[in-house]
Parts: sequence; structure tokens; C-alpha cells
Amino acid sequence: MKSLMKQAHWQDDSQRDYEHAERCYANEEFSPDDLIDHVFMGCTFQSCSFRDCDLTQVVFRDCTLRSCDWTLCRVDGCFLDDVLFTDCRIAGVNFMDCNRFGFRPQFQRCLMNNVVFASQNLKKFSFEGSSLKDCDFNDCDLQESVFQHCKFHEVEFHQCDLRKADFRWAEGYRISPEGNRLAQARFHLPEAESFLGFLGIDVSYAQD
Repeated sequence: MKSLMKQAHWQDDSQRDYEHAERCYANEEFSPDDLIDHVFMGCTFQSCSFRDCDLTQVVFRDCTLRSCDWTLCRVDGCFLDDVLFTDCRIAGVNFMDCNRFGFRPQFQRCLMNNVVFASQNLKKFSFEGSSLKDCDFNDCDLQESVFQHCKFHEVEFHQCDLRKADFRWAEGYRISPEGNRLAQARFHLPEAESFLGFLGIDVSYAQD
């Protein structure tokens, strides 16, 4: 590990500093096992790599991550409380493993690939401007969540509560009106025409 370990270097277990408050980390490459049980409060991470990190029981509270790499992170019991991911890459992460009592991230313009959110309470979450591929939202509470300007590819929404969710300017979603709750959700044409395929309706445009 680079500069973080230089700042928080220890000689034995009794001297470890696990709590970090109001710190800024830039261009860090965190080692897989060095962050377990650490607590970050009000910290900012800029262009940091968490690739392959074990984030078991790690607490992120009131933190901002910009242009960071969260590929193949293990998040067992991880707290993401009021955490903002902006322009981050998140791949191969199962957010079902996070601590549900401290799970409140938001996402802006992130690249998300093979990410699992199934069975999570995601009410009023924002994914605005993100690209989502092969992601799983099965059995999620997504009421009032924001997916504006998102691009979807092979993303599953099944048995979700999407009431008042906002999909305006989003592209590529396929959401079954029968398998999800959609009252007062907001969509734009022509993308909303994708619902018709689930209903067995064939619509063609009138020609002059």
C-alpha cells in the first residue's frame, strides 16, 4: 500500500490506527487486506483503486469517492452510510453482503458491471447518469429512485417496487409492467414502448 500506509504506519497490532476522519486520499492503490475493520468518516477519495480489496466490516460514513475503482471488492458487513460515488467503476460487487442498517450510497455517472443489489431497500437512491450492465435489482424497493440519463444493458428488474421512480432520458431498460409496481413512475418515449412487448402488443407507426 502506498501513502495511506505511510501516514498510518504501525509496528504492532496495539498501535494500529483504524479510524480516519476528514482525510483526503488521492491516487492510492489499496492492498487487498489492509482496510479490514477500518473506519472512514467524512473522507474524500480521488482516483483511488480498491481493486480486489477485502472491505469486510469497513465503515464509510459521509464519504465521497471520485473516479475510484471498486472492482471485485468483498463487502461483507461493510457500512456505506451517506456515501457518494461519482464517476467510479464498480464491477463484480455484491451489495447484498453490505450491512443493511448502514447502507445508503448514491451513484452519479458510474460504470457498473455485474453488480448485485437484489433484495435491498433502495428507496430514494440515485443512479443518475450511470451505465449499468448485467446488474441485478430483483426484489428491490426502488420507490422514488432516480435513473435519469442511465444506460441499461441486460439489467434485471423483477418484483421491484418502482413507484414514483424516474427513468426519464434513460435508455435500454426492459421492465415488465406485470412483474413490477410502476404506479406514478416516470418514463419518456420512445423507450417506454419497451413495455408493449411484455403485454403482447404490436404497435406500428402510421405512414403518410
